[in-house]
Amino acid sequence: MKFSGSSGIRMVWSEELLKIAYQLGICIGNNFDEVVVASDFRDTSDALLSILAGGIMSGGADVYYGGNVPTPTLAYGAKNHDLGVMITASHNPPEYNGIKLWNSDGSAFTDMQLSKLQGRKIGAWERVGKWKEENLLNIHREALLKQFKELNLKVVIDCSNGAGSVLTPFVFRELGAEVTTLNCHPSGKFPGHGSEPSEENLEIL
Repeated sequence: MKFSGSSGIRMVWSEELLKIAYQLGICIGNNFDEVVVASDFRDTSDALLSILAGGIMSGGADVYYGGNVPTPTLAYGAKNHDLGVMITASHNPPEYNGIKLWNSDGSAFTDMQLSKLQGRKIGAWERVGKWKEENLLNIHREALLKQFKELNLKVVIDCSNGAGSVLTPFVFRELGAEVTTLNCHPSGKFPGHGSEPSEENLEIL
């Protein structure tokens, strides 16, 4: 199977998506040794990540689980590993989900890189990869606090019930900003407004 998709793979939750996740996982496991994975808070993200991670470990690579985090947090954490994989469908509606790959320099996989991934061989039982855990959120938070100076600002932050809810308001507050939050409790159903940051959805902001 060849994999392709603009900005990774995105589609409506389905059996096909699960099959793609497992097969892509095996390909990743055949080509990399250490892979860090994470997901957003969509209702299907934990299930999709589990299938993908099973494929990666079956293919022979170790999986480092980073939890439910914003996509930039996973991209930042990829620099400590051979590859980063994020389970997310970005701004698509809640019935969608997807898979996005990141290089170890923090850049996104190109469509050409994704299409060239090959390998469908699961490892022998003694060569199956291991499951490990890593606090990506704390690593990214500490890096941001070191990078930016104190902020004497009043800001309103609308996280659209997305994964940014677990990082953005807290970093701004720790930097000294006076923060008012809107829709900053993560939910895969996006109850505050639609997930697309359109003018209509951001009217209150």
